[in-house]
Amino acid sequence: MTQKRLRGIVGHYSKAGYLFQLAQRLAPGLDQDEKQLKEHGYSPAHNAKELAAVIESVFCEQYSVLDCCRAVLCGVFPSHGGIRKSTRGTFQKAFNGEIDEKVPVAIREALAKTKDWYFDLLKLRDEITHSNVGSCHRQDKSDCVTYMHDGLGSPGKSLVIENVMGVIKNYFDVINELLGAVFHELNRTLNDEPIEQMCGIFGGRFYQRVVRPSEAIDTNGGVCKSYKWFDLEENPDCPLKDSCRAYSRAKSDGAANEPTDADDQ
Repeated sequence: MTQKRLRGIVGHYSKAGYLFQLAQRLAPGLDQDEKQLKEHGYSPAHNAKELAAVIESVFCEQYSVLDCCRAVLCGVFPSHGGIRKSTRGTFQKAFNGEIDEKVPVAIREALAKTKDWYFDLLKLRDEITHSNVGSCHRQDKSDCVTYMHDGLGSPGKSLVIENVMGVIKNYFDVINELLGAVFHELNRTLNDEPIEQMCGIFGGRFYQRVVRPSEAIDTNGGVCKSYKWFDLEENPDCPLKDSCRAYSRAKSDGAANEPTDADDQ
């Protein structure tokens, strides 16, 4: 389950990014709604609703990253006070300074540091999940997209986010900062021993490498393991071998270990 939540962190963060890119592509369509309004005195505002729906999905995906991060901590620290099965409860405990002192201080501080923005994102996620779709518009001669929702905000006053794209970008930054702090600390607890990891599946074949946690900085870490079979003439190459340093490292190590003429003699 913890491994699934680890994949969920990457998956939801990536999905939020894809949706944000889509939102940026949809934003120019707001001009069409404005044109219809000026020409006909009315617009169905389809573009505004589509953009708002995508923006709301971004907020929900960003919060899902926090859900998965909390679940990973729950798996790593299953009996430590303050780390709960409730995301809201875990963050509240962090804000109150009630996380077990056996949890690394860097993780406790990283969780507590989110107090400035966590509840705002939580409220957005909760209300969006149980309410209707908001709307978007863009002020004349401005590239800033404004998001509005009559079900959010305070009684009698709708929620208005003047520069919603900027707000989303900021959430990406602070969430990424939280993840960096948490996993920098968790990675320090790993045994730095080589393990086999799957790089990907191409053409129905599994490609693998051997990598230490300290080497797993990017996709070039470790040493390719699958080159021993995909380099054979009867097998297809790895499509990434020409740009993969794990492959070049494996070939270099292999060449260094090959017997020389002197060894043969």
